[in-house]
Amino acid sequence: MKKFAGRVTFAVQRQPEGYGHAVFQTKKFAGGEFVLLGLGDHLFRGRPVSPYRELAQMAAVSSGRSVSAVNRISAGELKGYGTIAGRRRAENPRLIDVSLIIEKPDLATARKKLQVDGLPAETWLGWFGLHLLSPSIYDILEEMIRDDVRDHGEFQLTRAQELQRQREGYLALEMTGAERFDFGVPDDFVRSVQAFSKL
Repeated sequence: MKKFAGRVTFAVQRQPEGYGHAVFQTKKFAGGEFVLLGLGDHLFRGRPVSPYRELAQMAAVSSGRSVSAVNRISAGELKGYGTIAGRRRAENPRLIDVSLIIEKPDLATARKKLQVDGLPAETWLGWFGLHLLSPSIYDILEEMIRDDVRDHGEFQLTRAQELQRQREGYLALEMTGAERFDFGVPDDFVRSVQAFSKL
């Protein structure tokens, strides 16, 4: 992981070309190393271990693969998050070998393709908003931009993550002791104000 030594670096996305395009602007900063990506409109809270720290620790078991934090979502939340299919590891059931990643799937697709063992009915695992990305994500994003591979008119990070999974495998870590508050969702914003006002 890159050490910051008290400095801040800005990477500017000059055109609104999508989330993947925005991430690609940080390629020079990443310098060929793993990157821990946290969404700016998400707030995380975990006890006793920070979700950031826990995901960063997964680098030791990732064998060079990307790892994304996931949490349980309902049918009504599918439209807001990348969602995975996969199989849990026997030695650590929270760690999942991902077999498919789809951005904001519809309910029929989720029911048919996005199963993970050990979940209740009508429950899926979606992005938690924290990703530990291996350096090859930048090569894939660069290919997508060069070849104009878009989803809904934009370069999507989730598409790059699925391509990365196909090429080198991908892991997910189910977050069970942490909360995510998504400020892009009005109900979540209200919930975050209520939760943190009690501290």
